[in-house]
Amino acid sequence: MITRHQNELIARLEHVFDRGYSEIRSTELYRWYGRDRLTKNVWQDILEKWQIVTDDQEISLFYGKYDETFVFIYADGLSDSENSHFKNVKSLIGK
Repeated sequence: MITRHQNELIARLEHVFDRGYSEIRSTELYRWYGRDRLTKNVWQDILEKWQIVTDDQEISLFYGKYDETFVFIYADGLSDSENSHFKNVKSLIGK
């Protein structure tokens, strides 16, 4: 990932932390990571950047995909289930 893309991702994650949500087009994520699909390693990297932004390993990052847009949110006490619209990013990497 090149530096300007990393900075943009961190800015979007800071938006989640500051305002509770952020949107990232799937085409942006694919371009930023140089991939045509999002692998476990990509989600792990996103989670690591989230933990840098929050400076706390306990604040969970959730995502939902609508059309071609990922919506990232966080909320204390939020949990996911099989039928949830939003999923915990940790569930994608087996944590």
